[in-house]
Amino acid sequence: MRARAARALVVFAILFAALPAFGAPDGSSERARSAFEQARAAYGRRDFRAAGALFEESAGHVLHPAPLVNAADAWERGAEPVRAARACDRVLALADVPPDVRAEVTKRLARLLPNVATLELDGPAITVVRVDGDPPAKLPLRSRLAPGPHRVTVVEGAAPSTIEVVLDPGTLTRRTIAPGEAPSPSASPERTRELPTATPTAPPETSGLRGPPPSSWIAFGVAAVGLGAGVFFGVNTLDDRERWVEQADADARSDFYRDRTLANVGFGVALVGAVVGTVLWLGRHD
Repeated sequence: MRARAARALVVFAILFAALPAFGAPDGSSERARSAFEQARAAYGRRDFRAAGALFEESAGHVLHPAPLVNAADAWERGAEPVRAARACDRVLALADVPPDVRAEVTKRLARLLPNVATLELDGPAITVVRVDGDPPAKLPLRSRLAPGPHRVTVVEGAAPSTIEVVLDPGTLTRRTIAPGEAPSPSASPERTRELPTATPTAPPETSGLRGPPPSSWIAFGVAAVGLGAGVFFGVNTLDDRERWVEQADADARSDFYRDRTLANVGFGVALVGAVVGTVLWLGRHD
């Protein structure tokens, strides 16, 4: 019995360590964990767009690859390829992403790019532009956008101007904004087909353990409840035995067998939940 409990505790220690809470100051860690849990719940009920937004909210409190990877997955399942591609870009921009995770994210981005347009704006670093309703950003700028017309506004660093560009799906469109002058709306942008397989930052794909899918989290949650029940009734069993043996309590014998049975059931549920969750985790395929 103690061996079962020990195995369950090891599994849960690993899982909780994987959550995005790494001692961030000012309560950021708790806010990140809360948003992460809400995102998992939304994902479990297949509200993928809500899950994507909540995963990104979690990453906004504590920047970590896990919620961003989950956000990309949720956005893709929610038919939001642009947001999914942006989440992938954020993961790939991080320095400490494990090689297997980086490979999977690169593969996901390759799957998304045929339905996404990419706009690259170049020019002096002091130039600040706004693309559609996105926050202002300095050049150079790379934006993942939906195919179709978009508005680029020069905010500062060059002659104020607003131009429109029409982007095609799966293409990379480049424009240069010269210092002190507005880009000509009639100038033909440089367009190339963006081939996902040509991503230079993609490392060789390696095998490795990925984050648990929602079904694993559900199984681990059931296991946690079972483990708690097993510990609770296990403690009661020891108390019942003491009353039965040392105090000759007439009711302690029936209480002992009842609580021992419930403790066994609780630890059994914990073990089965942990095993099922781990099997689903190791066997996941996207």
